[in-house]
Amino acid sequence: MHRLTNQIFVYLGFLASIFLGIFFLETVPFFITMLIVMAVMGVITMLVRTMYSFAILITFILIIAFYNVGISWFMQWDMKQQGVNIGTQSLFSFAALMAWMSGYAIQKNQETLISLNTELALLRKYEEYTGLLTFNEFIEQAQILFTGMKRRKEHGFLVYIGIKENTPFKQRILKEKLTSVLLTSIRTKFDLVGQLTPVKLILFLNNTTEDGVEIVINRIKENLQQENLEDGEFSFTVEAVADLWEVVIQRIQLRQTEEDAP
Repeated sequence: MHRLTNQIFVYLGFLASIFLGIFFLETVPFFITMLIVMAVMGVITMLVRTMYSFAILITFILIIAFYNVGISWFMQWDMKQQGVNIGTQSLFSFAALMAWMSGYAIQKNQETLISLNTELALLRKYEEYTGLLTFNEFIEQAQILFTGMKRRKEHGFLVYIGIKENTPFKQRILKEKLTSVLLTSIRTKFDLVGQLTPVKLILFLNNTTEDGVEIVINRIKENLQQENLEDGEFSFTVEAVADLWEVVIQRIQLRQTEEDAP
């Protein structure tokens, strides 16, 4: 809220500099020049690093200040004319400052928007409360693993783990604990854990054998016991990864439909 208030004052200052230029600058060329200065300064601020744009702003203000002193001395203007020049110089400096602050605010807003979009894209890959891969993200990453696995002529397995509890709030508790156990029981750099349905999870075990799958399942069951959970609360189904990706997808979708069926 504080940041928004500051930006409102900046934009009001930007508009005020334009209105002041309309009423107090003596000629139209001066006003057009001021608008050009503001536009250039704003664009520069949005495109370059803040340190550089601020240096350009200070340089501009100093140049017009020295120019005003020099031209006043050379032309031997009286106090009235010098006062007009000082007013014009001050207005140009204020307009340039407001343009710089407006450009800076736009630049920061853009950076914040990019950061938020990045975080949102990352969050969309995971289930909100457990950190599981969403189904679509699981499929995308599984296809990448599948392609590499087949290129290296390796084998993989899918493990479906269902939650047998029917009470919704108990399902959520079991799911959170199960997710934590799975993430600590697999090779996180080589295997995947995803959500198939709200009560069923899926593992993609890459480059392993039936014995390797059995080792993983036994490890999961041991870790579940350490969490005071019984094996009987979950169902385990193992399926070898088919040779064609289309077949893999069909089988996964079939499991998903079976779980969701009434």
